[in-house]
Order: sequence, then structure tokens, then C-alpha cells
Amino acid sequence: MIKLKKVKVMSEQEKRLSYQYSTWYMLGNMLMAVLFCSVFWTRFAMTDFEHSLISGLQIAVALFFVVLVISQLLYQCTAYVRQDKLVLKKLFRDEQQYTFKQIVKVKKYNLSRVHYVVVTMRNANGTTEKYMIMNIYTWYAQSRYDAKEVLEELKSKG
Repeated sequence: MIKLKKVKVMSEQEKRLSYQYSTWYMLGNMLMAVLFCSVFWTRFAMTDFEHSLISGLQIAVALFFVVLVISQLLYQCTAYVRQDKLVLKKLFRDEQQYTFKQIVKVKKYNLSRVHYVVVTMRNANGTTEKYMIMNIYTWYAQSRYDAKEVLEELKSKG
């Protein structure tokens, strides 16, 4: 007997707003954060701490990657538009479905060719929840849709 593997096929009515390898990208950022923090720690543990521009830049880069990884762990999600719903799934959490009327705010942060779109959604009980959608525009990878443009268009429809 032949076993067939189930493959989820995106329908024509489904748009993927997030970059498909965003979890791998986050793991790369985690590796960079660990690398920068360990280099920073060993450099300053072996020598006397000097107040210089280079030291300040090293601290800033290490802190930037730590903050980026923490925010990615808390907010990064995969995002789809299915028919008349926005489907968002955070890492280690259940999938949430929202109507377009529940979109509160959309912000975009650009880090060179990586764009982080932070969308704030209103839950059924009135609380708000933030989600981070990653888009990437490089020679080796392209996001199909600009999440900010699509979300703002859907917000105006809702």
C-alpha cells in the first residue's frame, strides 16, 4: 500500500502575506545575537572596559539583535488572507482568524531589504494583540505581496 503525504495547497483565494522562511530568518537572528553577545562578553571580560566609540557600537549592535530576537519570538507570525478573513499564527500559539474590521493599526519598519509589518488586531473581548509579519526583498528571495499595502487595503474595505 502506498502512503501519500498530505500537502497543503494554497487556493486562489488565499494570499500568503508573510515570508515563507521567516522562522529560519529568526533563527539566524538568534544566532547573530548569541554571537555578538558572546564576542562582547569575552572582549570585555578579558580586558579593562574602555569607554570608546567602538565599544559603544558593539554594545548597540548586541542590544539591537537581542531586542529584535525577543520581539520576533513574541510577535512574529505567519499571515494569510483566506476569503474574507485574516489568518494569523504566532510561533507556539494557535491560529487566530480575524475579520478585516478588527484591524486597528498597521506600521512598517524597514531594515534594509527586510521589512517588518506590525499589525494591531482587536480581539472579540475588546483587547488588542500585536503581530509581526516579515517581508523580504532580496536577490535570492522575494515576498509576493507587500503586507502593509494589503492590510491597509483590507482595513479600508472592512
